[in-house]
Amino acid sequence: MRTRIREHVTRGAVEYEHCIEGGSYLIRRTERNDVGKPVVMETGRGMTRIAVLDLWKLIAVGDVG
Repeated sequence: MRTRIREHVTRGAVEYEHCIEGGSYLIRRTERNDVGKPVVMETGRGMTRIAVLDLWKLIAVGDVG
């Protein structure tokens, strides 16, 4: 399945991506470090579009870390 990135925000070594994958909305968080591989976390794909957009708004204004 192809993942499309709609928006992204970078805060220091952490990058957030608002994505669409096969009709599902998700947010991906990538933390880069000097030690090795980046740490990638994603929201569940079962979240509603509205729930993902509400979370994305908090991330965009810096209320989520």
